[in-house]
Amino acid sequence: MKRILFTLLIWTGFISLALSQENLSGYLFDSYKEAIVHFKGNLQSNERVNYNLLDGKLYFIDRQDNKIKVVSDVDKIAFVKVGDRSFLLDGDGMKEVVSTSPLIYAKYNAKGRKKPSKAAYGGTSQVSSSTSYAELRDGGSHAFLKSDEIEIHSHHNEYWIEKDGKKRKFTQFKQFIKIYSAHKEQLEQYIKDNNINFEDVKAIIELCRYAEGL
Repeated sequence: MKRILFTLLIWTGFISLALSQENLSGYLFDSYKEAIVHFKGNLQSNERVNYNLLDGKLYFIDRQDNKIKVVSDVDKIAFVKVGDRSFLLDGDGMKEVVSTSPLIYAKYNAKGRKKPSKAAYGGTSQVSSSTSYAELRDGGSHAFLKSDEIEIHSHHNEYWIEKDGKKRKFTQFKQFIKIYSAHKEQLEQYIKDNNINFEDVKAIIELCRYAEGL
């Protein structure tokens, strides 16, 4: 398929980040990755992308001017392939297809805050550290702190499973068990016996497959 110009189809905003920054704080990948962006209508484009776990937006490096930009017209994108991983992009952010049988999606999130500023005598100012990431964004997505100015203090996942033709979302075990309420006791015992961590994607996939087999 002939490569299209990404910026002609996607409205973008410029981001003031240094391209030399690797191991990006608060991003899904440790650097910008080669990806194939599949558009609705069977068009596609090869891009270097990364996903921001803090603001839930997809960023890419424009090959024409080498600037980092943000994707906003996500409704034009069908899915994004990064290596052998597939991601859907919608108003809720980017979700990875982590299983096809059953169909399960995972959305990765992070929370961060501005690092404490340097105080006198080598100390730090706790006032700065209490400011949330969301409060530091300018207009929502067009300018934000550099990775070395943010500290990530937690990660959490959200999941969706397709059941009876609908996507059922769960962000905790109680919500998952409600989806399979007829097997509440078996599922609670399975979670306990296997000491499942909710942030362990592979364990959640096995839990879903177990529930589907009951």
